[in-house]
Amino acid sequence: MRVAHVLPHGWAFSGWSVDDVLSRYHFSKHFAALMARLGHEVRLFLLHEDIRQTLKSHTDTAEIEVLPIDARMPLVRFGGDFSLSLLASLRSFRPELIHYHQYRSVMFPLIERLRAAPLVAQYHGGRMRAAELRLFGPFLRRTDSFVVSQEAARRELVRRAGVASSRIFSVPLPLRGESRVRRLRDPPSGAVRLLC
Repeated sequence: MRVAHVLPHGWAFSGWSVDDVLSRYHFSKHFAALMARLGHEVRLFLLHEDIRQTLKSHTDTAEIEVLPIDARMPLVRFGGDFSLSLLASLRSFRPELIHYHQYRSVMFPLIERLRAAPLVAQYHGGRMRAAELRLFGPFLRRTDSFVVSQEAARRELVRRAGVASSRIFSVPLPLRGESRVRRLRDPPSGAVRLLC
């Protein structure tokens, strides 16, 4: 199965350069690697404000495309980035599943509307404001399923956004790569349920 992991935001908020994004640990790379180890063709799509044309890279398990940001919503510190290259790359890759990290972005409604594959959205939590619910609510309700790392995020999706609890899956975020962690074990045996 072709799986697209999409991080629809730039990195100015973190101060990470393109090299940092490619070389440092980020949980999205961890999730992409786990999916690849299950036998899926995985591509990670990232945006970065310092590039003007698509940069392609590979890890031992997944392809990475770093795409330019074409426009930015004023006064939006995180999630206000827009990229036509992202839309074109997704269309070209033709994913059979899209794992969208961070629904609070201007790209989310576009990808939700233009998609031709099931959509899993990663919700990192935080209180949903009324304006967000008006803007993103219809798209959230059409999203196939959600990944949350905390019970509070699950409650927020159910209570404030009206998402059915049966469409929300708890998956703890992995520890940072710099942390002392056990080596990843082989993928679980038996049937694996994709979140869609």
